[in-house]
Amino acid sequence: MALKAAMYELTGGDEKAAELAQPVPVDVMSHALTAQFTVMSRIQERTGIRFVHATDMEDGFAGGTWNPGDFTHQAYRAAFGPVNDRFWLDADETERRRKVLDEVYAQIGVTERGRKAAILSAAAA
Repeated sequence: MALKAAMYELTGGDEKAAELAQPVPVDVMSHALTAQFTVMSRIQERTGIRFVHATDMEDGFAGGTWNPGDFTHQAYRAAFGPVNDRFWLDADETERRRKVLDEVYAQIGVTERGRKAAILSAAAA
């Protein structure tokens, strides 16, 4: 969130530029933080920092496009040190895991990465 806020400020409020590539676990945490509207509002008022997360600019199929050595990684490392490998999953590993989940979810009628569902009720089955 700090890197995105910095990018937002450095680009004169460009939300698209602030939508940095990030791994899915980090993105999910961004969603969790921004959902805490009152807390985030208080932090923004107190610090004068604007936190941005443009969910409408994300692509659910391409999410988790982070890769080691990219701009986000370099900026994070310069600001905070090494990334935690537990949360910083690269694009290939993210896609591998999504394919496993795609197969599991398809068995219950959830397809297109959750964008389509044809779940039959137990009574209808």
